[in-house]
Amino acid sequence: MGYTFPKELKIVTEQGESARFAADFLKDEIFFRSGAVIPVENAAQADREAEAGEGEILLQTDSELEEETFTLTRKGDGIKIQAVDKRGFLYGVSWVLRKMYLKDRKTGFSEELTDIKIRPSYRMRGHQLGYRDKQNTCPAWTEIEYERYIRDLLIFGSNSIELLPPRTDDNLFSGHFKRDPFELMIELSGIIHSYGMDVHVWYPYLSLSVEGDTFKKEMAEREKIFKAVPYIDGLLIPAGDPGDLPPKEMFQAAKATADVLHRYHPNAKVWLAPQAFSPEEHWYEDFYEEVSKEPDWLYGVCFAPWEKDPIQDMYAQLPERYQKTIRNYPDITHNVSSQFEVPGWDEAFAYTLGRESYNARPCAFRQIHDYHKGYVMGSITYSEGIHDDVNKMVWGNLDYREEAPVEEAVRDYVRFFIDPDLTDELSGLIFKLEESWTGRILENANIDALYEKMMSIDKRVSRETGKNFRYQMLLLRILGDYQTKLRYAHDQQLEKEAYEALQAKEPVDERIEKALNTLRKTWLEPVGVKERFQMQRLADELYRSCKIQLTTTRHKGQYLDRGAWLDTLNMALNDFQYLHQMLNRAKALTTEEEKAQAVEEVVNRCNPGEGGQYFRMGSFEGFSHVKPTLTFAEDPCFVRSPLMAHSTYLIMKTYQSIGWYDEVPFPLAWTHGARSLYGTPLVAEFDGLDPEADYELSVTYQNMLLFDDHFNLKLWAGGELIHTELERKYKNGADPDPTYTWALPKSSYQDGKLKLTWQTYQPEGGCTISEIWIRKKN
Repeated sequence: MGYTFPKELKIVTEQGESARFAADFLKDEIFFRSGAVIPVENAAQADREAEAGEGEILLQTDSELEEETFTLTRKGDGIKIQAVDKRGFLYGVSWVLRKMYLKDRKTGFSEELTDIKIRPSYRMRGHQLGYRDKQNTCPAWTEIEYERYIRDLLIFGSNSIELLPPRTDDNLFSGHFKRDPFELMIELSGIIHSYGMDVHVWYPYLSLSVEGDTFKKEMAEREKIFKAVPYIDGLLIPAGDPGDLPPKEMFQAAKATADVLHRYHPNAKVWLAPQAFSPEEHWYEDFYEEVSKEPDWLYGVCFAPWEKDPIQDMYAQLPERYQKTIRNYPDITHNVSSQFEVPGWDEAFAYTLGRESYNARPCAFRQIHDYHKGYVMGSITYSEGIHDDVNKMVWGNLDYREEAPVEEAVRDYVRFFIDPDLTDELSGLIFKLEESWTGRILENANIDALYEKMMSIDKRVSRETGKNFRYQMLLLRILGDYQTKLRYAHDQQLEKEAYEALQAKEPVDERIEKALNTLRKTWLEPVGVKERFQMQRLADELYRSCKIQLTTTRHKGQYLDRGAWLDTLNMALNDFQYLHQMLNRAKALTTEEEKAQAVEEVVNRCNPGEGGQYFRMGSFEGFSHVKPTLTFAEDPCFVRSPLMAHSTYLIMKTYQSIGWYDEVPFPLAWTHGARSLYGTPLVAEFDGLDPEADYELSVTYQNMLLFDDHFNLKLWAGGELIHTELERKYKNGADPDPTYTWALPKSSYQDGKLKLTWQTYQPEGGCTISEIWIRKKN
């Protein structure tokens, strides 16, 4: 796309406060992005038929337009923007900014800037910007960084910002804080309001009852905050994550909160989110019974992460009054252990990129946004930093202009935020990023192609662009994908060679030492070193510029799952931890026979024996046996369909001591698996069994490694019930043992095919199957 560059550019505005505010906003953004100083001239009330002169951006009131709406007409390089309120004018000048060439004191207009009228698609369009220790970026911000980012979000159509109270389920203070959280909350409320945007607050209950001193203190805290914060337009109360009040008590607490809120902010709206990790029996029935009473203080219900019901079911269960006021609270920030997990993600990425790495997913979030269409009044997204910056702008733009292609938003993103000269190249790379996360990493040529392209661009970008944090995050992600592929190929080959060494015809001590020395080559003969150093340099620069905390050491991030994903740069991408632990134990045994037996057990851990079968259910091959149900577009939350899931919580245990000696003696296979949620059956099918033979079935349950001492789960083999519950087999400090074995009824595989079905029941949330052995009995 080409640009035209007027010799002179000026902004002409009427005397009205709204138009003048937008004119100053436009002037400031042009200067901030390009260094060009554009004059603003006042004009008398102009005829609506008047056209803008060449090189003139004219802001003009049109009282016939609706709120938040603007019209833009272009004649040559004359631009006329008409609106009736502050938001309309701000969105109008923002649209111009998104289509401008702004660089090196040059200003021009893209061919993409054409006549248009935009009336926002959704009433609510916003993002949560929390000031708490868990957040991987914002706790190091002051009001200056906050205001800069709020302006960025406004430019892509947002009209709401959600704040967090000073106390949540997080650490009370962060070492990154430059401001007192309470004082900053008060100040941010005023900043958000000054742009004509709505101020929302996310406020959970931490008490377990509406009786007692704890709840009284919570209510006193709410009154203090509601009284001090000058502007509050909306309040979201989640039932869970955090929170654990039963529905009836939650409604009592919410009414009490609403009464206090309305004392100081009488027009503020209240939403409740029925979030619950493991809802007790009748939890949702009790919730919807309370909603059916249609209390006056309740404005709407929120569709949020970890809700049992799909959006369609929520909509159907609500009274008509609340069907029109469903607020969306989409998790656009996490890769795994989240609402919208990356489908078909290779395990290697789960090791190195974790939950909160740079995760631009424009095509996926287009599908996810479409999934909610017709059910919600809009969104305020859930975010834990700026690694999801592209997702914020894409999602916000879809709320703003639902019919717009996401390609347009991404092009505008690159042109306005990064470099107009790289609009085509970088927007193309951002769209190709999703392909890097599709399928087996070692077969993915897109990863190498993006690396080569990005390295070519990086050699010729301007110094200013090279220091742009949005450019650096994209570069870091492409380097991360590439070095993950290099390291994964290297370390998987080392593991293969280590197992070959263990099976050689040599004395057992020599075999063990050769295997351990082979595994140590992940550090002694590393690959991707150049990329690793470049990533570390980028992490330092990003910490200085935008304050994102990519490590726990140098940048003081909270921990791996909270954005410090570069902590994994030295992690072995194979079973080093398990093998190192088990082989050192074998070395410590007394006799050769004992050592040889221990080594044989390690080598044959996955061996199902003659005529048997073994499946690693978190791998592409193993998951291929899981019976699919709905597509990603039909169920992006995976509440009614299975998922190849990765537990980053367990991955952290592979290099952080959690009571199992100095290393964690479990294989990485246990950190992945086939998963289903909220009672949705998980079905896997296998063939090649001998109908005349006897078999036993062994299953590794990831749940028995995480939170559960007792697990309510039913397993059927064919039509035969195998078990109804599980009990933990080991105590804290002992080796974990989440694998259980049963005899298979012959009736379950009469035709040589075996169908296994797992289903949780109240109050369990979901189940994850990591491994399966089908062993033929001798």
